Amino acid sequence: MHEELRALADGDLAAWPGLPGGLARADVEAALGAPPEAEGPLGLFGTAATLCRYPATAAAPLGIQIWYVAGAVELVQIDEPVPTQAVTEALGPPEADVDSLLGSSRRQLVYAGRGLTVHVSGITGEPYRLYGYPPCPAEQFLAAPLRYVSSTRSRR
Repeated sequence: MHEELRALADGDLAAWPGLPGGLARADVEAALGAPPEAEGPLGLFGTAATLCRYPATAAAPLGIQIWYVAGAVELVQIDEPVPTQAVTEALGPPEADVDSLLGSSRRQLVYAGRGLTVHVSGITGEPYRLYGYPPCPAEQFLAAPLRYVSSTRSRR
């Protein structure tokens, strides 16, 4: 159960079968080999959650963010991931390729059956953000809030 999360943290997308149900914090810390560097309460799609930021790896240079709901992992987020292979090289064609709301030139490559979505540059194909979640049908992902994650910039 820990090997898959470790593989994702190491950039091996092909080894990720999806987030298993009931993955507890102790399992995450065993897989990642470290406690979180920071944590705090946040909402996740209208549900009370705890966001923990784990140390950086070569494949996750900005660290790994794990969202816990009721003590179990609900979502894994890696910003600016550096996978060991190009996304489509590692995983093949996506189940869906849809617009990303994380920037006008970005796309979402959806591998819902593997519990993985990677936002990439529509120009270079470079990964921008990766989400790991429990496997589901593509139609379910496309109707879920994670499909519509967006970022906005505000003036200071």
